[in-house]
Amino acid sequence: MDTAFKDVPPTTLADLLGREQVMDIGIRPLWDAPRIAGPAYTVRCLPGDNLMLHAAIHRADPGSVIVVESGDLDYALAGGNVCAVARRRGVAGFVLDGLVRDLGEVREAGFPVFARVSSPFPAPRTRAARSVSRPGSAGC
Repeated sequence: MDTAFKDVPPTTLADLLGREQVMDIGIRPLWDAPRIAGPAYTVRCLPGDNLMLHAAIHRADPGSVIVVESGDLDYALAGGNVCAVARRRGVAGFVLDGLVRDLGEVREAGFPVFARVSSPFPAPRTRAARSVSRPGSAGC
């Protein structure tokens, strides 16, 4: 896993990279999660649909940070079960431009999740293909 940036303060990265390459301030750790670093595996999900997140969990290399562009503030993209599967598959953590559920369970498991807020509502059972491992704009 590439961890060269793990110990670089976010403020230093912001100074060097510029605003367009720094995550929106609304996306933050929802518990005292450890810092994560690794190659980003990007995902776009349609509002209310987390199918591509499930695909990414099975396609991302171990040590990857899955970064999800959704913008959906009605339904959670992931919860305890999704995070547990991701962890077992070696995913370093999630950065979600959206919501997460089962926060206590995720916190207890120690799986790093950065998201907008927590919500008890799961994604509906609709499934629509979008894209994985393509340039995205989560939190921009």
